[in-house]
Amino acid sequence: MLRAALDHGAAALSLGPGSATLRLPEEPQCPALALAQLPAAEARSQLQALLFGMAGCIQSLERRLEVAVETLASSCSPEKNAARSQQLFLPARRHHLDVNFEDS
Repeated sequence: MLRAALDHGAAALSLGPGSATLRLPEEPQCPALALAQLPAAEARSQLQALLFGMAGCIQSLERRLEVAVETLASSCSPEKNAARSQQLFLPARRHHLDVNFEDS
Protein backbone atom coordinates (compact mmCIF):
# COMPACT_ATOMS: atom_id res chain seq x y z
CA MET A 1 0.00 0.00 0.00
CA LEU A 2 2.78 2.44 0.94
CA ARG A 3 4.90 1.46 -2.06
CA ALA A 4 1.97 1.90 -4.45
CA ALA A 5 1.15 5.32 -2.99
CA LEU A 6 4.78 6.42 -3.28
CA ASP A 7 4.98 5.10 -6.85
CA HIS A 8 1.95 7.19 -7.83
CA GLY A 9 3.12 10.29 -5.97
CA ALA A 10 0.13 10.05 -3.65
CA ALA A 11 2.10 10.63 -0.45
CA ALA A 12 2.28 13.88 1.50
CA LEU A 13 5.30 14.73 3.62
CA SER A 14 4.99 17.46 6.25
CA LEU A 15 8.21 18.77 7.78
CA GLY A 16 8.33 20.14 11.29
CA PRO A 17 11.12 21.10 13.69
CA GLY A 18 13.03 17.87 14.38
CA SER A 19 10.38 15.60 12.82
CA ALA A 20 8.34 14.82 9.73
CA THR A 21 4.98 13.19 9.04
CA LEU A 22 4.20 11.00 6.06
CA ARG A 23 0.54 10.71 5.06
CA LEU A 24 -1.24 8.82 2.34
CA PRO A 25 -4.29 10.98 1.57
CA GLU A 26 -5.83 8.36 -0.76
CA GLU A 27 -5.61 5.67 1.95
CA PRO A 28 -7.75 6.81 4.91
CA GLN A 29 -7.33 3.49 6.74
CA CYS A 30 -3.54 3.96 6.76
CA PRO A 31 -2.36 6.03 9.75
CA ALA A 32 0.17 8.81 9.36
CA LEU A 33 3.77 7.79 9.85
CA ALA A 34 5.71 9.97 12.27
CA LEU A 35 9.41 10.28 11.47
CA ALA A 36 11.75 11.55 14.17
CA GLN A 37 15.05 13.27 13.51
CA LEU A 38 18.01 11.22 14.67
CA PRO A 39 21.32 12.49 16.03
CA ALA A 40 23.82 12.92 13.17
CA ALA A 41 26.03 9.96 14.14
CA GLU A 42 23.09 7.54 14.38
CA ALA A 43 21.52 8.85 11.18
CA ARG A 44 24.87 8.50 9.39
CA SER A 45 25.32 4.87 10.42
CA GLN A 46 21.72 3.98 9.53
CA LEU A 47 22.01 5.72 6.18
CA GLN A 48 25.29 3.95 5.48
CA ALA A 49 23.74 0.56 6.34
CA LEU A 50 20.77 1.35 4.11
CA LEU A 51 22.97 2.34 1.17
CA PHE A 52 25.22 -0.72 1.48
CA GLY A 53 22.14 -2.93 1.74
CA MET A 54 20.70 -1.35 -1.39
CA ALA A 55 24.03 -1.80 -3.22
CA GLY A 56 24.00 -5.49 -2.28
CA CYS A 57 20.47 -5.85 -3.61
CA ILE A 58 21.45 -4.11 -6.85
CA GLN A 59 24.43 -6.44 -7.32
CA SER A 60 22.21 -9.46 -6.72
CA LEU A 61 19.63 -8.19 -9.22
CA GLU A 62 22.35 -7.51 -11.80
CA ARG A 63 23.66 -11.08 -11.45
CA ARG A 64 20.15 -12.49 -11.77
CA LEU A 65 19.55 -10.32 -14.85
CA GLU A 66 22.79 -11.49 -16.47
CA VAL A 67 21.79 -15.13 -15.93
CA ALA A 68 18.32 -14.48 -17.32
CA VAL A 69 19.72 -12.71 -20.39
CA GLU A 70 22.22 -15.51 -21.02
CA THR A 71 19.48 -18.11 -20.63
CA LEU A 72 17.20 -16.22 -23.00
CA ALA A 73 19.99 -15.67 -25.52
CA SER A 74 20.93 -19.34 -25.52
CA SER A 75 17.32 -20.42 -25.94
CA CYS A 76 16.93 -18.05 -28.90
CA SER A 77 20.14 -19.19 -30.60
CA PRO A 78 19.40 -20.22 -34.22
CA GLU A 79 21.98 -23.02 -34.03
CA LYS A 80 20.47 -24.51 -30.90
CA ASN A 81 16.93 -24.11 -32.22
CA ALA A 82 17.91 -25.88 -35.45
CA ALA A 83 19.54 -28.72 -33.50
CA ARG A 84 16.48 -29.05 -31.25
CA SER A 85 14.07 -29.11 -34.20
CA GLN A 86 16.16 -31.79 -35.91
CA GLN A 87 16.08 -33.88 -32.74
CA LEU A 88 12.30 -33.79 -32.78
CA PHE A 89 12.26 -35.71 -36.06
CA LEU A 90 15.03 -38.20 -35.33
CA PRO A 91 14.00 -41.61 -34.06
CA ALA A 92 14.79 -42.22 -30.45
CA ARG A 93 17.94 -44.18 -29.80
CA ARG A 94 17.28 -47.58 -28.35
CA HIS A 95 19.83 -49.70 -26.67
CA HIS A 96 19.58 -53.34 -27.70
CA LEU A 97 21.01 -56.10 -25.60
CA ASP A 98 22.44 -59.09 -27.39
CA VAL A 99 21.03 -62.04 -25.52
CA ASN A 100 21.77 -65.64 -26.46
CA PHE A 101 19.00 -68.10 -25.62
CA GLU A 102 20.91 -71.23 -26.46
CA ASP A 103 20.39 -74.29 -24.29
CA SER A 104 23.55 -75.18 -22.46
